[in-house]
Parts: sequence; C-alpha cells; structure tokens
Amino acid sequence: LDDLKRGQDIEWSTRARRKGFSLYFRRDAAVRHVHNRTSLSDIWRDCARSGHFMRKIRLNNADMLGAPMWLRSRLAVLMLSPVIAAAVTGRVVWKNPRLFSVAWPVFPAIYLTKLAWCWGAFRSYRDSPLAETPLNTP
Repeated sequence: LDDLKRGQDIEWSTRARRKGFSLYFRRDAAVRHVHNRTSLSDIWRDCARSGHFMRKIRLNNADMLGAPMWLRSRLAVLMLSPVIAAAVTGRVVWKNPRLFSVAWPVFPAIYLTKLAWCWGAFRSYRDSPLAETPLNTP
C-alpha cells in the first residue's frame, strides 16, 4: 500500500514474512517515539489515523494478521465501537496486571484512544475499495 501514512512497519514486516524472511526483534533495542501531540484533539486525530490505516493493513493481510468479521462492516465498526474499545482496554490491563494498581487513572484515556481508533476505521470506508467486500486473499 503506497498511500500509508501509518502502520508502515507492520505492513513491511508482513510483506517480508510473506516472502519467507524471518524477523528477529532484540529485547534490548530502544525506540523513542517523539510525537507532536500536544492536545486532546491531536491525540484523537492521531489514533483515528491509526485506525484508518490499520483497518486497510489488517484486511489486506487478514491471513497473517487476522481481521475480525466486524472490521469488514462499516455499521458493525460504528455500533460495536464502545464494546471494542472496552475489550481492548481490558486486554491492556489483562496483559499488564501491574498497570491496574499504578496507572488506573489513565484507563479512561486509553479507552478514548481505542474509540478514536474505531472512529478512524469507520471513516476509512469512505475511500476504500475494500469496504463491504470479502477479504482480499493472496
């Protein structure tokens, strides 16, 4: 996908794996993400942009990345957004139980970023040839 403005690393990694390359990640590698998000609207826009592009990546690579059925339906994405955001927020806590005791005040913010992601995925249907169609398969 040449028009990606987000998720390029995931898309590239998926293409490499599809070609038979093995990927290795070093635990000691450090990555510093410097964001220019200085307001709530910047954060919302950034997360929505991720939803927009990640929906495309997941549908184009459903065999490797998985794509839940609801991701194919615009109405399902919209209607299930609160449940999806809650489930993903819950999964963050489930995988990192220590967060619950130290970072519980940020859970509403995490939930809102997941809602923004869903909003971006919902809006991505406007310009997507994948909208309401079967998954592309290689």
